[in-house]
Amino acid sequence: MVDESSDDVDAGSSNWRKASRGALQVAGGAIPFVGGLFSAVAGAWSEAEQEKVNRFFQHWLQMLKDELTEKEQTIIEIMARLDLQDDEIAKRIESDGYQSLVKKTFREWAGAESEEKREYIRNIPSNAGATRLSSDDVVRLFIDWIKRYSELHFHVIGSIYKSPGITRGAIWRDIGKGENREENRGQTTVLRS
Repeated sequence: MVDESSDDVDAGSSNWRKASRGALQVAGGAIPFVGGLFSAVAGAWSEAEQEKVNRFFQHWLQMLKDELTEKEQTIIEIMARLDLQDDEIAKRIESDGYQSLVKKTFREWAGAESEEKREYIRNIPSNAGATRLSSDDVVRLFIDWIKRYSELHFHVIGSIYKSPGITRGAIWRDIGKGENREENRGQTTVLRS
């Protein structure tokens, strides 16, 4: 739910500022000597607000520039991994299905909250372009999983995959989380993949 009261306060504050500047300019026109002073104050006030807006846009543009630079670097890394001399791979990366995957990947990449997730996402277009071991639908599902689950989930899955029959305590030790309380009490849970 959106809190509209804060928008009303901001709009009211902005309207008050505009009205105050207007009043200063009107008063400046009515009284010639003081008018120059009031006009100067109103102009400085307006410039200060404009400077804040300009700084905001500068920060925003810098953020977009950094994001584009990161995406450019990611595309270069992906292309370096793919053997473009292979006709099948070249056809694959030109296909609409692959282009759709790349677009989805970069949408999710922009929202990834950690560098580790960005690395997972960077690997998807490389692997999907070089091999057809799974369908594009499965690849899309994996992209959704990266968005939905944390890195810890993937570390746990990796531990179970590497060691079928691993216990919870062994998973915690494997991923660097220390001892599991259940194993300290003599309870052992075996997880199978």
